[in-house]
Amino acid sequence: MNPPTSSLGRVLLCDDDYQCIPAFTAVLERAGFDAVGCWDHRKAEALAAGSRFDACLIDIVTPSGPLGHDLITRLRANPR
Repeated sequence: MNPPTSSLGRVLLCDDDYQCIPAFTAVLERAGFDAVGCWDHRKAEALAAGSRFDACLIDIVTPSGPLGHDLITRLRANPR
């Protein structure tokens, strides 16, 4: 199956599991999305501040740092 020629939308992925990002990105890209992944909340916030995303997939529980709910709250407070 060939992927669509235009993107269905941009998706920001944030997960502390290094194996999840490439897997999720590949699945989303095969489905026609432009997926951008990162492993920490600071990077996710920087990416969101510099570009528009149509959806975000955020890991809620992380072993260190703020919880995903906090990141979601900050992203919603500064919509782009």
